[in-house]
Amino acid sequence: MATLVGESGRSSNTKDRAATKLSYTFSIPTAVMTGKPRAGGTRRHSHEEFFIDLPDHWKMDPSADPSTFSFRSEKEDATIVLKLNLLRVAEDKGQHVAETNMNGQIEAYKQQCPGGVEVLRWMVRPHANGIGTEMTYAVEVNAERLFLYFGYASSRKLIGLLLICGADREASARLFGEVVNGFRARCP
Repeated sequence: MATLVGESGRSSNTKDRAATKLSYTFSIPTAVMTGKPRAGGTRRHSHEEFFIDLPDHWKMDPSADPSTFSFRSEKEDATIVLKLNLLRVAEDKGQHVAETNMNGQIEAYKQQCPGGVEVLRWMVRPHANGIGTEMTYAVEVNAERLFLYFGYASSRKLIGLLLICGADREASARLFGEVVNGFRARCP
């Protein structure tokens, strides 16, 4: 599974490729994600850039990438992948960064599963608080799995939450709503 941020489109023309390439640098804070018990059988997994409250059946998987945090639930037969990139983006480029990020991810699915990817939902809009851009998509892969994504692009970070779950759209939408309701990113 990959969260792609970078080039969009495929072109052998160097000039065209340079026009669609995002150039950025980022460094990941040294804070470690920890899970603290909360009331009601949930656990708050905190990072200095975000937190997510999840029921105890979600177990954190180790990651070699310090900017990626993964959780797995056997009960839900689902995986959550949180990806954080710290970067500097001009205020007026947030929409472009969000679109490039989402289109790159969907293109990766299409390359891995030619002909088996259906985009069910795709949306980029200004965040309700007026700071940054909100992005979401729902992709069905081979009529077997749903990839449900929610994230933010701001002037200093790109953060995304990807839920990979079964093909039952109603159950997956319910689970996605629960997961996203427990997720908060620091603004901006």
